[in-house]
Amino acid sequence: MDFNVKFIDEKPLLGKGKTWSGTIGAIVATVFLCALISGFAENYFPNYIVVALFLSLGAILGDIIESFIKRRLSIPPGKELFPWDQLDFLIGGIIFGLNFYTPSIYEIIFMVLLTLILHRVANIIAFKLKLKKVPW
Repeated sequence: MDFNVKFIDEKPLLGKGKTWSGTIGAIVATVFLCALISGFAENYFPNYIVVALFLSLGAILGDIIESFIKRRLSIPPGKELFPWDQLDFLIGGIIFGLNFYTPSIYEIIFMVLLTLILHRVANIIAFKLKLKKVPW
């Protein structure tokens, strides 16, 4: 995604783990899944495709910014930066989602706790199924 361009510090902008196909795939998958479940939320978010697009763009941008920061801190790709590896997409999604909904502090706390737990559990399962090289 960064076309192997180096930043001022001669480190990669994002690293090889960030690809255009992954970015576009994540956005398309999010919009598609939101379209599938739209019947449950249509009264709440009648423009669910736009909401899904904003949330997925925010999540991806949060992940990209976190990768950029990890490269600046000389943290190699694949190494964990807890809790930011688990929350980067949530923070980006919340920020972009503010165009449609402002969560309360309690909702944000709930989302953070749920994300920390579910993200870890899902990654451990994927690691045990040999779908991931690391359990984070």
